[in-house]
Amino acid sequence: EEQSRIAEIGRIVSSSLDIQEVLEGFVDHARALVPFDRIVVTSVNDDLTMWISELAVGIGIDPEKIGVPQPINSSSYQKKVVSEQWKFAANGEEYRQYTTRNPRELELYNAGIRSIILIPLVWQGRCFGSMNLRSTNPDAYGEHEVELTEQIGAQIAGAFATSSHVRSLEAAATAAQTQVAALEAAGDAIVIRGLDTSIEYINKAYEKQTGYTLEEIGGPNPQYQAVVSIGSDFIDEMWAQVRSGQSVQATFVGTHRDGTEREYDATLSPIFDKENKIIKFVGIRRDVTERVRAEDDIRTQAAALNAAGDSV
Repeated sequence: EEQSRIAEIGRIVSSSLDIQEVLEGFVDHARALVPFDRIVVTSVNDDLTMWISELAVGIGIDPEKIGVPQPINSSSYQKKVVSEQWKFAANGEEYRQYTTRNPRELELYNAGIRSIILIPLVWQGRCFGSMNLRSTNPDAYGEHEVELTEQIGAQIAGAFATSSHVRSLEAAATAAQTQVAALEAAGDAIVIRGLDTSIEYINKAYEKQTGYTLEEIGGPNPQYQAVVSIGSDFIDEMWAQVRSGQSVQATFVGTHRDGTEREYDATLSPIFDKENKIIKFVGIRRDVTERVRAEDDIRTQAAALNAAGDSV
């Protein structure tokens, strides 16, 4: 019957990626295996400095602390459990002595608690949190109960590991979506190129400036090439600088798909990975046609005024 209960907890754990649903579903099965009057399941952050009470049921529970991050005291049993992956069990008088070193435990002792099991939640060598069971029975937990609690904890640790991985993926996806949204909303044209200089991404502003879509000018064999009035020698020098890790700025005239010409200020820069290796290139260009025309008009007017002055 014990193993069927463990198997049922495993089924519950694997049935959902929602950690709260998993935790709420396994409580009755866990209590049937290892009787308790209080259960607390916590998760910890990667550097083991903060913990969160994910599930808390039974005697002496403070509902306001559930789901609220708490610092892990460096001298606490919680710290030892998660950092050293240490397990602890105490009954009766041994538990009473344990409470003298922990004011919170003394409160629970006064509320009737007489036994405790405290284990780390470990999955593939990493600690994801802890689980502790407490009972009003002064002789509740022996070696067998500790072994069963560890089996339960292994199932919960697996759920935490999956949930943590999913949250990481979701966070990464959200960050990526935010970055893409920011690129798409930018007023300047942005192009990302691979190491072979082929275009991998362009934003909407780039499409507007050139008249081409990514499908038309992207990849190693594009259907079209955006036309710019930059000499081949300068282009070779520009790429040599960028590949050496430098950013390059330039002003050039670009031709739209419809044949109209516009003037642009542009910057081409390398993108580095965590090991400081170049993995891609990013180009940003701004349409400065109107500014250049205004500057030309000012120069023309100044020249005309100077010429008029000379003729007086």
